[in-house]
Amino acid sequence: MPKRTNDFQTLIHLIESQLAPERAVVTESKEFIDLKTGERVEVDIAIEMEIAGHLVVIGVECRGRGRTATVEWIREIIGKYDSLSVDKRIAVSQSGFTRQAEELAAKSRITTLTLAQAQRQDWSVLAQRLKTVSVRSHVQPHLASLTLKLYYPEGEQEPNLEGFDPSTAQWYRSDGTSEGSLRDVATRIATSEGMNMIARERVPANSSSEIKITVKSAEGTYVIDSDGIKRPLEEIVVAARCANEVAAIPLEQAQYGPAQVAYAVGDSFGNRLHFTFVERQGEAPTVAVKLSPPPTKKPTCRTRG
Repeated sequence: MPKRTNDFQTLIHLIESQLAPERAVVTESKEFIDLKTGERVEVDIAIEMEIAGHLVVIGVECRGRGRTATVEWIREIIGKYDSLSVDKRIAVSQSGFTRQAEELAAKSRITTLTLAQAQRQDWSVLAQRLKTVSVRSHVQPHLASLTLKLYYPEGEQEPNLEGFDPSTAQWYRSDGTSEGSLRDVATRIATSEGMNMIARERVPANSSSEIKITVKSAEGTYVIDSDGIKRPLEEIVVAARCANEVAAIPLEQAQYGPAQVAYAVGDSFGNRLHFTFVERQGEAPTVAVKLSPPPTKKPTCRTRG
């Protein structure tokens, strides 16, 4: 069964990861075994830490934008955790709680938290002054094409390359050591760190471009095609395609317990981006970023009556 999540739950996971003690393990969508039924139960966020030699587990349930969390949701949490090996329960609602929900949670020893609008503090809060986060995304270069130039002595006729297939032709050093196919070599060049650095410098923001570089082969280098013909190689021209994207994503300011938070949710090259900046009085602020691929869509089945 795929793990369930949403933007709000992912944000709370990042914030809890930043606020948790150094050796605590914070896991999003963690499964526990129901001690009565033996079934697997998914907890939105689990925080596990060792205190005085004993494992302590905290379960966090999240509810995003929508109506205020009601007493019914608190009852659901009580029932859900009744047979789980969890020591402490926290309920987080982005829209707050009704009075009845707050009262039942307090009686049931469930801590309630909100990602509420940030309050003015006596101490200087950097999180409240952050307005946007600038996200620069870079798609690593990939091979677009390759062109080769064979070596032939002056005065000799240029070799006929009709039917020459670079994907099967093998590249050899002068000592006979194989470097793989021509396409393998070109792919390594196109995806190398050197090409990556060139792409970052040359490709303008919010655009896709093709970059070409010429690679001279060492003396004695040759290729052997699928017909077994040995051909001296002079150089290859590798073309790599890449893209850069820069986006300014507005930040929202909030208060989460004693912490001040600036957070953002956006998209970058089709991936979901979550950003959190967390600050507590007397401590250095921390930043967390999570980039998630888009969810896989299930195929739809249609039947005709």
